[in-house]
Amino acid sequence: MWGGYDVFATVSREIRVSHCANCLSLLKNLLLSSTIGISNGRVSWAAMAKHEQDGNVLEVQKTRLKPPPLYKVILLNDDYTPMDFVVVVLQTVFAMSREKATQVMLQIHREGMGVCGTYTREVAASKVDQVLGIARRHQHPLQCTMEET
Repeated sequence: MWGGYDVFATVSREIRVSHCANCLSLLKNLLLSSTIGISNGRVSWAAMAKHEQDGNVLEVQKTRLKPPPLYKVILLNDDYTPMDFVVVVLQTVFAMSREKATQVMLQIHREGMGVCGTYTREVAASKVDQVLGIARRHQHPLQCTMEET
């Protein structure tokens, strides 16, 4: 504060206002100087989609992004990790209800492995690391992997 007057706030507000005004004037000059149709201060998007340049017609191509690949997080059965511990891990890491966690634990026990969830690669890798970290801290040999769906 300088004499009851916040200099920083005033200067930063002036910078923001002048910055926005500069951006708007640059955008207006760019649009006015281009071959894009402008009427009543509005951009004609149809004119942007097709306009001629050097005798060639340019068209906007729509690109589709494919969704990221998904990965299954799989818990593997072993003869040493207690079933109750597996249920707690499923509840903690995968936010499962006790009933759902018990069902998945029994599937792991009977079939040798069970899918805990399907996620993007980064999230799946994080879940695998969390499971392995919890198992290691509690000295259990529980194994967890991920594979692409």
